[in-house]
Amino acid sequence: MYYPISTNKSNTSEFGNAILSRNQITQENKLILPHKKQNGRIRNATNCVFKINETTILVYYIHMKTTIMSREKRMDQIDSIIKDIKEKEIDHVILGGDFNTLINKDLEIIITKFKEVDIIYNSGNVGATGSYLFGLVKPVNDHFFSRNMEGIMTSKLKTSKSSDHLPILIRYNLN
Repeated sequence: MYYPISTNKSNTSEFGNAILSRNQITQENKLILPHKKQNGRIRNATNCVFKINETTILVYYIHMKTTIMSREKRMDQIDSIIKDIKEKEIDHVILGGDFNTLINKDLEIIITKFKEVDIIYNSGNVGATGSYLFGLVKPVNDHFFSRNMEGIMTSKLKTSKSSDHLPILIRYNLN
């Protein structure tokens, strides 16, 4: 499932978020996050529902704005995602993606907000997923969270040719 959200100005190609599943996707949605960038671009949280055996699972791929946007506005984006989760009323939830948490305080606030709806942080052991300023700054931008799912194996790739972030790999067990 792929939802383009924006267009590359130099070659007009679309880009956006995707969720891949070997299970049949029964619902899909693109949640537009509040607060556009100054250039008019928007961010979204692509989400879908699929079943494994008889268990319904709600999955989000999130790409938030960087710290150029105020913390208050970025946390509005998290609140928008939480509101969407509550409205869907599905017990098993996975959230992952680029939260652009260049500042540790942002991650702490996100973890606290998700805990309030029983969503726990799963990828705290992977370390830096980005590298900037010639490797001098190595932020943890990318994260996974879940509800009623146990993250049993978490790691990251050491290199990536397709992104400026290192992909996180995570395996879940149903609780």
